Amino acid sequence: MTSKKSKRQWIWFRGLIRWKIHWGDFETEFKNHFPEDEIQMIDFPGFGDYHHLKSPITLNEMLDHVDASVKGQGPFHVLAYSLGAMVAAQWSDRHPQKVKQQFLLNTSDQKSPFYKRLRPAQWPLLFSRIALPSAEFVESGILDVISNRPEMKEKYLVRFVEAFEKTPVNRQNLLRQLSLATRIHFSKKAPVPTVILTSLGDRLVHHSCSIKIAKAWNLHPQIHSSAGHDISLDDPDWVIEKIEQFLL
Repeated sequence: MTSKKSKRQWIWFRGLIRWKIHWGDFETEFKNHFPEDEIQMIDFPGFGDYHHLKSPITLNEMLDHVDASVKGQGPFHVLAYSLGAMVAAQWSDRHPQKVKQQFLLNTSDQKSPFYKRLRPAQWPLLFSRIALPSAEFVESGILDVISNRPEMKEKYLVRFVEAFEKTPVNRQNLLRQLSLATRIHFSKKAPVPTVILTSLGDRLVHHSCSIKIAKAWNLHPQIHSSAGHDISLDDPDWVIEKIEQFLL
């Protein structure tokens, strides 16, 4: 059942080489279910609103950026995806009093081997994009990997390319962000109430990475049968359904 009565404050984080534009139409669909809720979408240094900055290579620098970017004291609900979920989990660990609940999508940490955190079949595509970070080349390749629905590329490619051209990505920032992602390790226990969502169809990060985190935190992961790495792009209704089901 959709909850529309209580007003909540949300913080949303995106993933590797992604920023707020890459939520696509998910925000609109989310607001249809939670019209009173307020959302802050936090871009990371080197991308989107902060494309002119150098991407941090230490976790503390990244968390300091989040501290400086978040408005208000909460308590917040957090929705975060991939690298964004890694950062969100660390931020919740730093400020558990500020986070009421977090939903983490298709993420990973050092509990899993590198070849599952970034599946080898995608290495040539990813590193070719880093070598030649032109807007259409990068966005086309990323959509091919993170979505299992070809119509999503038709829907979003032009929009994402335009955003990339307005806020261009520096090659060094791609490498710095990737370097940071490889070193993040989640705490032994969930710092706040947490729901972990993953997908069997993720071709970028193996779903076992999320399942391993859920097991370590004594949680039951919610598993999509077919969506790609970006579940909110491929099946926004399912993500919203899970939020409605477990929302505190």
